[in-house]
Amino acid sequence: MDPLIASAIAGAAGGATGKLIEKAWNSGQRWLATYFKDHQPKAQESAEKNALDFLSELANRVHVIEETAKNIPDAKKQIEDALADPDFSALLKDTIIASGRTGSSEKHKLLARVVSEKLLAGQESLVALTGNLACDAIPHLSSKHLRCLGVVALVHGIRPYSFPPNISPEKFHDWWTTWLSDSLFPLMPVGKMANIDYAHLMSVSCIIYESIVFTDLKEALSPPKSSALKWDADKFLTEIPIGKELSELWKAGMEHALPTSVGRLIGIYVNDLLTETKTKIKWE
Repeated sequence: MDPLIASAIAGAAGGATGKLIEKAWNSGQRWLATYFKDHQPKAQESAEKNALDFLSELANRVHVIEETAKNIPDAKKQIEDALADPDFSALLKDTIIASGRTGSSEKHKLLARVVSEKLLAGQESLVALTGNLACDAIPHLSSKHLRCLGVVALVHGIRPYSFPPNISPEKFHDWWTTWLSDSLFPLMPVGKMANIDYAHLMSVSCIIYESIVFTDLKEALSPPKSSALKWDADKFLTEIPIGKELSELWKAGMEHALPTSVGRLIGIYVNDLLTETKTKIKWE
């Protein structure tokens, strides 16, 4: 693999981001060489290419963080010196190796967000702690599993800013139906989720699955009763195609799946990636 590619990525990012990416690749090459030392040359080459694709995604995300954090004291230095933190360094090592094992651009983008979000998060923050576990889980999830977590996270808490909205009650039904449809459309179709799929999601700590416990879909999607806003859940779930598809998924087993902090974080990141939005994470 041409080493100039990594230099080009770092150079294009510039600033603190470029320095971080340059240091990351200097270490990353050694990590990959050690991990894949007994593999075929073509496998080693593919691993480097995959890891560089991940670093390119990481550079894009960190650059945005650097630009938006200009007014935060020591933010630039914190980014430049990130690899001096053993926890961050260990996370980066894990994500570079994980990215090297897959050519999935979707997983590269998700892993890049995990790493970038940790940069300015407190070490003891739930986002940082959960991100470490998400890094372990993402490589072991299929596209179907990722979309499943996206749907579960949406139903269990992803909402627009300022929800319920400050609009007239008579406009709420159409507004909420449109938002739900637009948010669900990129996640669908998830595909058939069998019992073994839910068992697998439990094995990587993304969900709790209890057959005797279920989430009422109508109640979960409806606005808070205190808002006095009306929404015809039955109409959405029985007449709107995307709502019918969600209802079928729910009744086929998804109603018993409760996201853990790991599953919720991954689901939010999947949702944001596919809908091109940025969710403000609230853990309550």
